[in-house]
Amino acid sequence: MNQDLWKELDDPALVVGDAKFKVAFAGPDRHPPTCHSVHQVHGICVVEAGAETAPGAETLKKADGLFTTQPGVSLGIKTADCLPVVLVSRSMPWLSVLHAGWRGLFAGILHEAVNIFRELGGDARDLCMVTGPCISQACFEVGPELVEALHQTCLSETQKERVLMKGKGDRWHVDLSVVAAFQALHEGTVANNVQLLRSCTYSSPSLWNSYRRTGQASPSNWTFASL
Repeated sequence: MNQDLWKELDDPALVVGDAKFKVAFAGPDRHPPTCHSVHQVHGICVVEAGAETAPGAETLKKADGLFTTQPGVSLGIKTADCLPVVLVSRSMPWLSVLHAGWRGLFAGILHEAVNIFRELGGDARDLCMVTGPCISQACFEVGPELVEALHQTCLSETQKERVLMKGKGDRWHVDLSVVAAFQALHEGTVANNVQLLRSCTYSSPSLWNSYRRTGQASPSNWTFASL
């Protein structure tokens, strides 16, 4: 599939905004504003912003995605090589932010979020998706177990070939951003409404934190958005 079906954004300091939403990505020494967040567990649960996700909550709700229908409510998620995803409706007040590591992405967190939107009366054709900085395909070396998990997703054989690159021995390289783009198209999102920020967390230490580069002690990047 032609990569030009969606827009690839080159500006790692991206701030996208219009009358409906704003989204920004924060790397080293950049802190998000006060926002709703969750205790992330690499799953597919997406919850509505509320008391258990609010700033200052004693115990944050376990989930890997948030959504809101309330203008002015800011949502935030943390990543440090995983893929941050922002979904926003052009036809109704609805916004979601997702922490999409390969486990959550392959297990269907994007599908869960779009289903919530549909249950509220939305049409996936009205959704816009923006992905943020994550580890690039060239730097994301994985084993055969991850490739097998990819084969269980909704991607076609042609799409799987597009997101996989053979490495040395039994190693492979996976493009998480494009996996998300293909999943969005599968859900019914219009290609022109999909935007990918192609900035690698691993190879851009001045811009982003990276777990694979610095290990367990790595701080996180933040993605935050609001209607």
